[in-house]
Order: sequence, then structure tokens, then C-alpha cells
Amino acid sequence: RVRAEVLTEPDPFLAAADETPDIYGIDMHPYYCTKSSCPVVIGGVVVYADTNHLTATYVSTLAPILERELRRFGLLE
Repeated sequence: RVRAEVLTEPDPFLAAADETPDIYGIDMHPYYCTKSSCPVVIGGVVVYADTNHLTATYVSTLAPILERELRRFGLLE
């Protein structure tokens, strides 16, 4: 999948988070897209459930990364 066809850039949610106090934006795109494409399978796991939603299985592989980022923002102890 071509990244430009899958993602809106700049990400409007991350842009809004940058401008809003107490709202934290975590960019997870690097974990399922390269600079030019968004692979359908990563590490033997299907990434997309449909044209724009990630599978629960793939999302579960991202949980440790998301937890690390939440801790970095001080949102988890």
C-alpha cells in the first residue's frame, strides 16, 4: 500500500495535539508504515482489517511501544 494513499499528512490529530494543552499525541505510524509504503503484513502478522483499520492482532503487537510512550508522557506509573 502506498503511504500517501493510506495516511493524511500532516496527521490532523497529531497537529491538534501539538496545539492543545494537556493533549498528548503519539505517532504510531512509523510502526506500520515506512516513508513510502504501508505493508499489509509485518513480521508475519496481517496489519489491516480493511482499507483503513488495523487488525486487533497487529495492534496487540504495538502495546509495549504504546505503553512506553504513555510512560514517557507521565500518563502511566
